Amino acid sequence: MIIFFYLILALKVVFVSFDNVVVNILLPLVLLGSGLVLFFDSRFIKFLRFERFVLYFVIVDVLLFVSALIAYFYGFDILLSVEYYIKILTFESLFLLGAYTASVNDKKSNIFFKLIVFLAFVHILSGVLSPLLGLGTEVDGVVRYAGLAGKINILANFALFFSVFFFVLYKESSNHKYLILFILSFLCILSTGTIKNVLVLVFIISFLWVKQSKYKSFSMVALVLIFLPAAFYLVVNSSIGERVDDFLEYGVNFNVEAGEKVGNSMNWRILHWKFLLIDWYENYFFFGVGIGQYSEVEGLKTTSGVTFDPHNDYIKFLIEYGIFLFLGFITFLVKVGKTLYRYSVNCVYSKALLFSYISALFAMLAGQLIFSLVFFYFFWPMFGFLVYKNDWRLSSIPR
Repeated sequence: MIIFFYLILALKVVFVSFDNVVVNILLPLVLLGSGLVLFFDSRFIKFLRFERFVLYFVIVDVLLFVSALIAYFYGFDILLSVEYYIKILTFESLFLLGAYTASVNDKKSNIFFKLIVFLAFVHILSGVLSPLLGLGTEVDGVVRYAGLAGKINILANFALFFSVFFFVLYKESSNHKYLILFILSFLCILSTGTIKNVLVLVFIISFLWVKQSKYKSFSMVALVLIFLPAAFYLVVNSSIGERVDDFLEYGVNFNVEAGEKVGNSMNWRILHWKFLLIDWYENYFFFGVGIGQYSEVEGLKTTSGVTFDPHNDYIKFLIEYGIFLFLGFITFLVKVGKTLYRYSVNCVYSKALLFSYISALFAMLAGQLIFSLVFFYFFWPMFGFLVYKNDWRLSSIPR
């Protein structure tokens, strides 16, 4: 049974950019069903009854059901709220699937992480090879690449997450396989031309480089004289350099008139956030517009008059959930981070996932990650796996 569900997960991950009923609806529904099936396994009942994160998910489900009712009360499209609610239930099922994998046996546990690494490699390699295959998209005069992910931001966030993940595994194990995967992931970020992800990656890697070094003074010098200049050279000579030039040319301007060129993506984001927050503060401060209903808030719009995605998960959930549920959302994120930090003392994979998680939290400031490929189909199964391994089978933590 478990092999079947991971086959479905692999199909969904590899063909995520294919726009058809099977990939968009059928495969996610099967993955959603995986969580329901586990409730009938007597060996897993104790975990379901006493694991605190299962309780947290139940609380989240109840609160988001209330959020959907708020959307209905406002007269918004309730089917949109239902769609996002099902997404929440699906990643909860993936958390349970990961935990169940850890409960079965060590052989299948090893297969689980090999599958994760293989699927990550497939996406990263497709991103790295995109320039050679000419699979690029021109955005504001700059060619950027998306690989199998189908969208630039999805691949960029994916590559950032696994760049950090593989770097930590390399530092802890000195396995050159992870070094190669890290380098490929970094090149993949460059191919997407995503400035914020490069900045987050350089910050995280610099921190880890110095923190884990025995000779911190020497590491600081090497960082300043070798690593940072090399990273700067690669950035300047990639499509990111062109985007930086564009930003320096236009800067940030809050006084853009209707129909006037915004100038650059950062300026666009800041203007969009400004309009979204003003409307939220004036009309939806306490309870938000309801789960999945960000398009009902006034912001920058498409040519068809629909509000763009906020491109910031914190702002997105603030305007959807209101101030009260948003604070609950932040509390939940903190609990996940604290749990991974506690595990990281004795578990290498937990340490790698912790820093990948931190990089994602930074990237959320200027992007959407909660419902993205890497967070949805990779983070939650791995987190569920590690929760079971560390809290329920302490003698069998993978090394």
